Amino acid sequence: HEPDDARVAIRMAREVLAEARDDPTSLRFAAQVLAYSAKDYETALGAIDRSLLLNPNSAQGHTGAGWVNAYAGRPLAAIDHFHRAMRLSPVDPEKGIALSGIGMSYLMLERHEEALDWGEKALREMPNYGSSHRVVICGLVGLGRLEEAQVAAGRLMAAFPTYTLTLQRQINPWRDAAFAQRYLDALRVAGVPD
Repeated sequence: HEPDDARVAIRMAREVLAEARDDPTSLRFAAQVLAYSAKDYETALGAIDRSLLLNPNSAQGHTGAGWVNAYAGRPLAAIDHFHRAMRLSPVDPEKGIALSGIGMSYLMLERHEEALDWGEKALREMPNYGSSHRVVICGLVGLGRLEEAQVAAGRLMAAFPTYTLTLQRQINPWRDAAFAQRYLDALRVAGVPD
């Protein structure tokens, strides 16, 4: 999350695109960096598509594709990729990442009940994955369950004491500005500090 780290990661991701066009794992990581840190969504989508063309049965590739599509504002495509990842690797130790991505995608669609359900499943799989905590918080806020959202925010802050709204604004990976604002507003309502 440090600006210098992000610059180095973006530079390295662009080098991968120039030099490792036939390495699906490198392309997957490059795509995720370009979507998350560079906000270069079209290049990221192209890189993740190439990664999956080279290795269409990679669960990790489909999880990466899910997140790249989510960042790019394509929640329905993201959900499809996350489900495919779980079909390919149903007992994957990082299954919580895909579950959290489904929840985040449902938040983008303003389907809060489904988002909450997937976020809770994600927390059961990987209790220390921050995105899952945020999906649960935002789902609860969206459903008007503010006391529960405040308790969930307390759990997030206990697990990640340096997380703040300022940090979230700095790292904002979302192409959809309206969703990014709803996301921040929900976290604020739940009591995440600025």
